Amino acid sequence: TVYDMSVNPSNQAQIYIAGSGFIRRSDNGGESFVSAQSGITLTNSLRISVAVAPSAPATVYALVARSNGSSNHIGEVYRSDDFGASWTLMKTLPTNFFNEQGWYDNCIAVDPTDAASVLVGGIDIYRSGDGGVNFTNTTRSYGNGVAHPDQHIVVFDPNSPGLVYLGNDGGVCASLDGGINWVEVSKKMATSQYYAMDVDQTRPFRVYGGTQDNGSHGSYGTTGFVENW
Repeated sequence: TVYDMSVNPSNQAQIYIAGSGFIRRSDNGGESFVSAQSGITLTNSLRISVAVAPSAPATVYALVARSNGSSNHIGEVYRSDDFGASWTLMKTLPTNFFNEQGWYDNCIAVDPTDAASVLVGGIDIYRSGDGGVNFTNTTRSYGNGVAHPDQHIVVFDPNSPGLVYLGNDGGVCASLDGGINWVEVSKKMATSQYYAMDVDQTRPFRVYGGTQDNGSHGSYGTTGFVENW
């Protein structure tokens, strides 16, 4: 299974793909691929995300989630400076970076103007400004942060330096400073996923629904069903 793909913006025939236990590179627009994972520990690998540094395309980052047989998954950040020919482990992330969800919330992005600035996503977004040597939790979803837990996609705007968008189980956030500070921008968007709904059998026009990680909601009409929840 391929989970992620990244294209060299300076040479769009060069494509990286990443799956549960591999990274491969194509130099001919996807017609054929070669292994590009030397140096990466793939034992019990669950999911890998990959991202090319647009300002220095020889530099590529990978976020690897691995099972270690315990409750929390291992999160590791690797960097290649030779187009994926060889990789160096830059950082083993805290045990609560993925918790048990390395297969689920796993994403990575590199600042288009700074190859040393990389964002990796698990439960939270962690940011490095020194090429993956050190990382800081910038969303702090369980510590009065703005972002909802479980980060699924993070994208830099190539035309607006510093602008980053983040998608998670609670909606969309944005940062204007490369992922250091975040604001929620999806309060008026219908982003909640409902797993189940039911109608109150004793009180007319009452409906309830349970969402993915966003609580339970109700609609309370008196003479008919209403749109507000």
